[in-house]
Amino acid sequence: AFGPRMRRRGRALWGMATDEIVESLWYVAGLLGEEDRALRELELLLPGATRPYVGAAAFRELTGPKGESLSTRDRISCCMFYTLRPEDTCDTCPRTCAAERVVRATAAVAA
Repeated sequence: AFGPRMRRRGRALWGMATDEIVESLWYVAGLLGEEDRALRELELLLPGATRPYVGAAAFRELTGPKGESLSTRDRISCCMFYTLRPEDTCDTCPRTCAAERVVRATAAVAA
């Protein structure tokens, strides 16, 4: 039903659904102080072979400037955020390098 309107089909739509589930639950867990738990649970919920979803939660750790561990992931699909602001990308865009993710994550914590 969404495919014709979004100009996306099958795998792309399920990739978007997978990303939105993972990132929305990750976000809410962070608000509740449960980020570590959410990372573990989401890895179990979406290990990569959960049809019809595409891909895995696939979190990974980056090291911050003070040696702290920063969680991130690469989106499976494109959220299309860059179409609104071409000079910017979303925090989990595969095109956003690790160094930029660290800058953004540490700036968010400082704010």
